[in-house]
Amino acid sequence: MQKNQKDVKKSRLEKLLADMKMRLLDDSVPVSSILRMALVLSYENEDLKLREWVNAELDGYKEGMDVPDYRHGHCQSFGNFVGPGYAYMNSMPLPSSLVPKEYHNITNELLFRENFRTLEETLLIALKDGGAAKCNWPADLVVRLADKFYQRFQLVDAWVLVQPSDILEIVETVRNRLLRYVLEIDSSYISN
Repeated sequence: MQKNQKDVKKSRLEKLLADMKMRLLDDSVPVSSILRMALVLSYENEDLKLREWVNAELDGYKEGMDVPDYRHGHCQSFGNFVGPGYAYMNSMPLPSSLVPKEYHNITNELLFRENFRTLEETLLIALKDGGAAKCNWPADLVVRLADKFYQRFQLVDAWVLVQPSDILEIVETVRNRLLRYVLEIDSSYISN
């Protein structure tokens, strides 16, 4: 009976691995759905390390959690200004050298903590709109830095532009990591 249970588990794992492999090779399949399959795999294969990583990708990286390097990026901030006589300057680049270093984590660096499905949706929206996604600066920071950029002009709105390629890089990194993991496990079952 023990051997039969092992055979059933092995068969179930082989089927799951084959299904995951086919989905990972198909760029039209959302990685978030494959991550859910990887969560099942982590339980089937009793892999706590995989389970922790997949849970963080599915649920997002909460405050205090280490965020993997592939979810870090650099960005450019832009802003709208109002000046004398209600003159406007719109979508002006904000030089990082004029932003105090203590705020660079908001104005010049991206840390993608969002759950994976949100990243995929943001990417789809950005690609559909033919542009980048905007992440607004906190209002307090806009007020604090309002007069730091252009003489006689006040910053009234600021944001970071997130390029679709930045998000696509995260999606592809996770897809490729999952594929490598599946291939490694699959080859260990073939050799047994």
